[in-house]
Amino acid sequence: MTELPQTIDQWLNEISKAYIDARDTIPFGEFVGTTITEEQLYHLAPHVAIKIRGIKRNKTNVKKATEAALSTYVGNKDREGVGDTESGPKSDILGQASAGIRTDHCLEFPA
Repeated sequence: MTELPQTIDQWLNEISKAYIDARDTIPFGEFVGTTITEEQLYHLAPHVAIKIRGIKRNKTNVKKATEAALSTYVGNKDREGVGDTESGPKSDILGQASAGIRTDHCLEFPA
């Protein structure tokens, strides 16, 4: 398992890499008969966090990561500029980032 970032610059670098990793899935939507948009990328936060953290991908970890990401995303959805998918894809990056960060912290602790 990789270490959590310790500085703002490290967090921003990691969030940027995670967002790019998630965004790279967009073209593959057509292969599964759907359109993937940037505002939907928060759905991938738990999976990207597991990948970036080097955590074993199993049912328990995916469930724990998904619950953490969704609770954070929903909890922040009404804050200004977070979860605002109606304003366009870029406005939702903060919501996706906070979901990913919460997922990282959740996965650091055993169930």
